[in-house]
Amino acid sequence: MVIYMSNYAVVKDGFVVNVVVWDGTGDIFADTTTIELTDKVSAFIGDAYLDGGVISKPRDGYEYKFNDKSKAWEMTDESKALIADKDKKKNLTFAQGEYDRASTKLTALEQRIEDDDYDEVNTEKSIASEKTKWTTYRKSLRAYISAGDGTASLPKAPDA
Repeated sequence: MVIYMSNYAVVKDGFVVNVVVWDGTGDIFADTTTIELTDKVSAFIGDAYLDGGVISKPRDGYEYKFNDKSKAWEMTDESKALIADKDKKKNLTFAQGEYDRASTKLTALEQRIEDDDYDEVNTEKSIASEKTKWTTYRKSLRAYISAGDGTASLPKAPDA
């Protein structure tokens, strides 16, 4: 006698609580619903099972709660705050890198002015204009970094 085994999701109170290998016979999972998993139906522990279908919980490293009214997973406030904090730090780090880049650019422009290093393309007027743009940009970055907020839009670079 050959016994065929399949993967089954064990559902209790609308959520997958376990995934098991089972032959599908007998009533060994009291007070639960079992769903055979196939190539077309997959489920993992924590997924919702509603109206005969699996609603997969996002698996992106953040926490979610199931909203019964919208029948959808919603990110928790704690996870939203965590993402906002990561974005803030990312923006502040980027701003610091841009500040350093602007400083390097300004040093190069100041050296051209000191050396009286102009030509047909890089005229004294164009170099002075570039220096003004990069100085304004660096000031904006300094204010952005000093504020420490990181949620506001970043200043736009002169070469963007």
